[in-house]
Amino acid sequence: MATPTLVDVEITPDRLNEGRVSVAPIWGGVDRPNTGGWGGLRESVARRLAKAIRAGAVCSNPRIKTDVNGKTYVEYDGFIMAKYMNADLKRLGF
Repeated sequence: MATPTLVDVEITPDRLNEGRVSVAPIWGGVDRPNTGGWGGLRESVARRLAKAIRAGAVCSNPRIKTDVNGKTYVEYDGFIMAKYMNADLKRLGF
């Protein structure tokens, strides 16, 4: 199977945390391009996270999987934990 391609990184208002934003990688070549991301972030941290995702520092080893309904999505190994977002981004150079 082909390697998935990152086509965009969405920064959107967080529905659960007013004044905060969510960040999600958007993948091409799959049925479900957005399978979630990180929420409740300050905009400055969200911009740093988006930059790190675009640089390939966050979502490593992306691979296409199939869900129970036969729809494809991307699974990847992540190097960012929401609780330690700022420290993890600094560690990765962002």
